Amino acid sequence: MDLQRYHRKLILLNFQIQNHLSKPEFLPNIVLGGLTSSNGRWVYKAGKGNETVYCICDKDGHSGYYSEILVASLEAHLSGGSARSGILKRYDYFCQEFFPGVSKVSQKPISDPGKDLGVFTFGELIGIERPKARFIIDNHYSTEFPTFGTFADTLSETERTVVKHGGVYSMYRLDDNALTRDLGFPFGVLTKSRISIRYPVPFRSFEDSGKTRYRIRCKLNVPAYESLASSKIPEQFFRYDGYVSPKGSGWWQWLFQLRKINHRNSEDLIFLYTQSKDTLCSSVPFRAGKIMFQDQSRDMLPTYANVVIAKHDKYRVSATDISDDLKQFMPGLRRYYEMQPGEREDMRSPSFVDLTRQDTWTEMDRMAVELLFSHDDPAI
Repeated sequence: MDLQRYHRKLILLNFQIQNHLSKPEFLPNIVLGGLTSSNGRWVYKAGKGNETVYCICDKDGHSGYYSEILVASLEAHLSGGSARSGILKRYDYFCQEFFPGVSKVSQKPISDPGKDLGVFTFGELIGIERPKARFIIDNHYSTEFPTFGTFADTLSETERTVVKHGGVYSMYRLDDNALTRDLGFPFGVLTKSRISIRYPVPFRSFEDSGKTRYRIRCKLNVPAYESLASSKIPEQFFRYDGYVSPKGSGWWQWLFQLRKINHRNSEDLIFLYTQSKDTLCSSVPFRAGKIMFQDQSRDMLPTYANVVIAKHDKYRVSATDISDDLKQFMPGLRRYYEMQPGEREDMRSPSFVDLTRQDTWTEMDRMAVELLFSHDDPAI
């Protein structure tokens, strides 16, 4: 079954149901046997056991019934819950009863996995024009489900990655642009940023049929090379929040967004692809790849560069059962993750590597620089 297709149809169906229920002229004052008329439609609300049943009739007397239980199950599914085949058939029946034009095209407008009834055609048949339907769907997804599901995976997979690879990393990259030259660095500035791979955080998407998936939370601090010329800027580095996800053939993808700061009017996004690199005579895990970002010049120009990432071996992330206080505050949380030692000291000290003072380099600096400049594309 095409999950996206039927889910989008349910979004539109729910909109039309809520649209009727929210209009005062459609709700009678008398609960049992109440009847009201407005614009050629009649609506009555009557008790049936423990649920309420609504009936809406068009001007020709054609009626459709739906219940509060049906409405509740629909809302639950749109919030991430799974929909059983029986529920989907109830949606089919309702569409046929309440929207006669639908049954002329398909007897299973919701549950049929085929493509005989497209989403926007379905929307038009239940009274929603294509531009409005697109707007309704996009707004639902943007509010109910975060994007970038490509970074999500099962809890076991994300936990396995965090326990194995979690910790603090240094990211090396050469920035060579107008601002670095204006600051007196004609051959660019070699930045050493800090990355922290922390822990899995929940992510939910409708494709998962209500099952919570997880993304690996990361932090990135990039040194501000304006500080090379002045110590008066509010902060010596820029803070980014993001995620990492291992992909096939040893590749990792990373995505970071800059936190808003007063002195820099930017909402920079940083995107990386990195691959594991073997190095001789070293146990330090290195990764090399490409980075896309805005430079730190006034124009904030999009640019790309080679990067090398190296892990600091002293860090470990452990996973334990969640404590009662966290469980009460976050009922859906299952595991607690802790990094040892604490990351604060290294994360707050992104810096620059002085290319003219190799005597100040650490062994990690030396190997990273060698890998960074070994050939034109370290990712190959």
